[in-house]
Amino acid sequence: MQQPQDNEFTRAEEIRKLRVIPELISHHLEIRGDDPAVCQFKTKQWETLSFKELYARALDWANAFVASGLKKGDRVAMLLPNGIDAVCFDQGALIVGLVPVPLHIIDTPANIAGGCGYDDFHKDKPVKNYAFTEKSLVDTFAS
Repeated sequence: MQQPQDNEFTRAEEIRKLRVIPELISHHLEIRGDDPAVCQFKTKQWETLSFKELYARALDWANAFVASGLKKGDRVAMLLPNGIDAVCFDQGALIVGLVPVPLHIIDTPANIAGGCGYDDFHKDKPVKNYAFTEKSLVDTFAS
């Protein structure tokens, strides 16, 4: 049996069949698991993760979110610089059905609340079903 060609056209066809963003990683696990998935320049050198490594880190985030009590549909705020950690956070949130809300350093409390679906935001009123997280959360709950 002849192996299918692997080129930009066949890969584009594969991607068109995907339905949700987390499938971009899981789709490649068996086919290209050891191939580079993402890279970033960090501390004077390139850091590269394969699809398997990227998926494992995203699962660490997903497990941390579940262990912290977040449930499908909850919003989870992310204040991370663009990079591998942000990708893993986002993918981990999506894997377990959370709604990632990226924040910016100059966001105001009212702006954050609006992005999280709290139109009647008051700074003295607690916000429920919403988590502010940081990378240490993954380190705490990672298996």
